[in-house]
Amino acid sequence: MSCTCCTSAQEANRVCCAACVWSPACLHHQSFLHSYSYSVMQLHKLSKTHPFEVHMVFGYGQTDSKVYKLRDAGLGHDPPDSEYYNPPGGLLSFDLVPPQVPAGFSGWAVEDLSYTEDDMEVLHNRAVDQQLQQLYHALGLALALNRTLLLPAMTCFCARGWFPNDACRLPGDTLSTLPFRCTGDQVGRLCRLKARVWHGLAAS
Repeated sequence: MSCTCCTSAQEANRVCCAACVWSPACLHHQSFLHSYSYSVMQLHKLSKTHPFEVHMVFGYGQTDSKVYKLRDAGLGHDPPDSEYYNPPGGLLSFDLVPPQVPAGFSGWAVEDLSYTEDDMEVLHNRAVDQQLQQLYHALGLALALNRTLLLPAMTCFCARGWFPNDACRLPGDTLSTLPFRCTGDQVGRLCRLKARVWHGLAAS
């Protein structure tokens, strides 16, 4: 919208609005995302649109989980010299050995009906367990070295849901490609992990 300047409230009421040029536009609904459509579906990438708003609902956990996901997505703001990036004792990172992905997995129970969602969930649980075992060893090493562990990228074959899913996706989701890069709330309770790690570091 463009508008001429008004010198008084009276002029603003009578003149300015008449001189305004309105240019209505629509924001695509895929620019308004929540935790699932941003992190799991990655709808903004599929539609090649820039997110206008990301509301961290349809996820798990409370403030800790939401702040973690915003930081993980690069949507948070922390000064580069803050303790978040420079924790006492330093940082520890490692790369997980990723699970193997069966050919055509994303189409199981949808295109390939020889597999069921139960088959998908069994594979998902095994894959998460394999990755968590590696994470536990890294946590032990971080505690021993008094360092802060950077959570690695993990692979999820199914989305976590609080009601029955459709082919490991939330109902109505026909766009997600599986597997996907997990956010921490998909595989754990971040508030408890945070508390336990802090207590361990304090005691070490």
